[in-house]
Amino acid sequence: MTTQLTPSQERAYGKLDFFFHLGLNGIKAVEGISPRTIPLIAGPSGSGKTFLVGTLARKYNLPFFSINIPNWIVRGAKNDSQITLEQLRDFISSNEKGVIFLDEVNKLMNSHLGQSAWTADIFTECIAFLDQDERLEAMGLSGLLEKLRQNFIIVGAAAFQDEWQQSQKQNSSIGFVASEQFPQDQESSFALTIQKQNTIPEELLFRFNDNLIVILPPTQEEYGRRIASLRSSLLMPELREEELSTLAATAVSSGKAMRWLEGYLTECLSQLSEEDLIALAAARNNGVVPTENTPSSQETAPPKRDRKQLRALRDASFDRFEESLKNLSVTSRKLHLLLEGVLYGYGAELNLSKRTPLSECITSIGECIAPEESCEHYAFILVRGLNYLADKGLRATSPVISSVERGKLGKEIERISTKISSVIPHLLAHCGESAEERAIREVALEFVVHTEGVHRHLQDIRAMDAEGGFR
Repeated sequence: MTTQLTPSQERAYGKLDFFFHLGLNGIKAVEGISPRTIPLIAGPSGSGKTFLVGTLARKYNLPFFSINIPNWIVRGAKNDSQITLEQLRDFISSNEKGVIFLDEVNKLMNSHLGQSAWTADIFTECIAFLDQDERLEAMGLSGLLEKLRQNFIIVGAAAFQDEWQQSQKQNSSIGFVASEQFPQDQESSFALTIQKQNTIPEELLFRFNDNLIVILPPTQEEYGRRIASLRSSLLMPELREEELSTLAATAVSSGKAMRWLEGYLTECLSQLSEEDLIALAAARNNGVVPTENTPSSQETAPPKRDRKQLRALRDASFDRFEESLKNLSVTSRKLHLLLEGVLYGYGAELNLSKRTPLSECITSIGECIAPEESCEHYAFILVRGLNYLADKGLRATSPVISSVERGKLGKEIERISTKISSVIPHLLAHCGESAEERAIREVALEFVVHTEGVHRHLQDIRAMDAEGGFR
């Protein structure tokens, strides 16, 4: 792995990798006994639970579906396009294999179960899904049960924030400290505290493997190393030992874990000069990581040469932006025509009796993108947005318009393409296996790729022009 992990994350990664191997190898029973193949990752907020599961999904090239238990929508809900079991059904039917990530399992507490029928229904559906038993046939997953059992890996995660704080207090009282001397003792203490808790229903926890995969936040020593490494990568001066120690202690006390490092990196970047930011962006775009032997732009060239290099970088960024924008325009037109064909294929009035999951999905996406619109327009909001991108994407690359107009178009294209990209996963989940829907899935994925390219190259241009202007 190229990403630097803490020792606790590395141990968790290795344990989680075993469950991926187990799931992919299809070992479901030995002498009639089934292994408990659903792991539960425990770690305070920001410790990297989602990151590790996503990393392994990418390693094995598996589609990834994530749902937070508090956001579980039960059958019979008013907004039936968002029912969780139906989303899971669509994900399973649309993919040969995949990873299903159930986050915030600990939010389903004993104290909540008696409060409403809604919470009780969530609990019932979660248990049925974790058991992967015949009850799912009646819950909307008819015909998909065996595929779920054989080809899909389920992973649970929970922060157990209160239990983490409790284990820390217990460790302090017996002389443990959050250092590298006792990392696995810390993990064991945290796991033991979780196992002794009585706020989460045992009936739920018993569905997961007994051996919790625990991820601890970075220790003060680990924070210190990461801080020093970040500053070195950015060619920033080394901190004195006492400064580094104080900063690492602040990181520990923040309770933000890896999110603290993300904030610190942003702060470091804000302290760099514009020339250094440009050099860093250019080096990383070219696959080069600056080192202390790589001098900054200020050291390598006089001002005249710097301006020439800046123009060259700006021109190169604009050329890449222009190419990505043309690709986005063409892909938007393709997707616009495909989706319009789906809508008009069921009549101008979208006869409800003829609707498919895909045509219903397009309508719900329209409501999501522009809830302020009238409901009779929802079905066509997505295709209208794609049509706008197709037309304006080509116009923004035209040499006859002014740089001011090009800048305005760029911002609007960025805004609309971001909205559409955010709902593409919902669209993909409702594409079936017909030739038409497979084509929609393929073009929708291309749309996301080209959108990311446009946004990345726009950011490069803005790094050289704070006003976001264009040549």
